[in-house]
Amino acid sequence: MASEADLLDWRRRARSDFRLWAVLAIGLLFAIVSLVTDPTTNCAEGGDCAPWLVPLAGAFGGAMALAAAIALVRDIERGSRLDSRTGELVWWQGRTRQRPGYGGSISPGRIAEIRIDRSGDSDRLRLIDVDGQPVPGFDEEVVPTPLAGWAEALARHAPHIRVTELR
Repeated sequence: MASEADLLDWRRRARSDFRLWAVLAIGLLFAIVSLVTDPTTNCAEGGDCAPWLVPLAGAFGGAMALAAAIALVRDIERGSRLDSRTGELVWWQGRTRQRPGYGGSISPGRIAEIRIDRSGDSDRLRLIDVDGQPVPGFDEEVVPTPLAGWAEALARHAPHIRVTELR
């Protein structure tokens, strides 16, 4: 299990994210298969043919592979941390060596609730400020999994923060 310091100072680079490598592999697979498949033989047993599907799948796969390759080459980073100098929770997405990306910061004293929504297909995380409004730009992509571990670590750092899980 990760230490509290690791949970509250977390970053993920594109090259260490298996999801981008999977997108690259699947995209290349679609592109390569479309190059070796004869579109005129793409027919169902009933005789219905859709020769346009093969190049469409190849273009889709090529676009997926290109997007993943660009992210991997640029090594895009996302993450969050508690700034030891200011005490603020700072987060970022889309950071590269050349660009700072986008993100934000908030004082833990302005956070009233961490809401983890498990009702959909994937878990969602929202910070709710003391005015009852979601903090814009902060989501589950900038914190480590499991989300509840990160939320509990931040709540231990700032005990006034409520952690709520919706199912």
